[in-house]
Amino acid sequence: MFLWPRVNNAFHYEPLAPAASLTHHVSMSPYPVVITIIAAGIESGGHGLASAPPVLNLLPQTLSAFPPSEAPPVLAAGGLSSGSHLAAFLTLGAAGAVVGTRFLVAEECQYSDVQKRAIIAAKSESAVRSYAFDELRGTTGWPAGVDGRALAIPAVAAVESGADIVQIKEEVAEGTKRGDPSSIITWAGTGVGPLNRLQPAKVRSGLSPSPVMDRNSRHAAAGYCARDT
Repeated sequence: MFLWPRVNNAFHYEPLAPAASLTHHVSMSPYPVVITIIAAGIESGGHGLASAPPVLNLLPQTLSAFPPSEAPPVLAAGGLSSGSHLAAFLTLGAAGAVVGTRFLVAEECQYSDVQKRAIIAAKSESAVRSYAFDELRGTTGWPAGVDGRALAIPAVAAVESGADIVQIKEEVAEGTKRGDPSSIITWAGTGVGPLNRLQPAKVRSGLSPSPVMDRNSRHAAAGYCARDT
């Protein structure tokens, strides 16, 4: 889960502890205004708390941590890939949703063609959580308890089984240079399952039924696509 404060017209992400201490974190935030909270469940791709509950449990916990009159907008994130998912989040009280994995197969996404093809071929269970992804990349400076969800590759299982990390890192680096999909780390959430083709981002954003394109509505779906999350 993240605070999304606005400081000097710029947005910043700040990882949060469980929802039970959410109001404390908001009150102690060094930022003057917290405009949004993202309730990112364990299903989310990229980095997040390894101990996060499923988004359908996390969202009500987050909403109940505030008096209704004092709550900032709460956006749900994790596993979203259809209009029915968005409708479920809105029914639970979310102000909207953050959509990530769905846009990884948008034509405009910075992911490589190899990564996009891997996502299209993946099933929901192909996206796994592990600290090994960052061990393989040498990016282990994340806060305690934060791991990453990406498409499973053989190197992750090898690291988790106790194999020589130095040798495996070299093999992954070489495979990545060759464009080997079994070596490339592709961040993605459990919403990969239904994604089966490339489309423009404008088409990808059409999560029906939802008023995504209605700017007068308080509900919205925000999308993002990044090379590294």
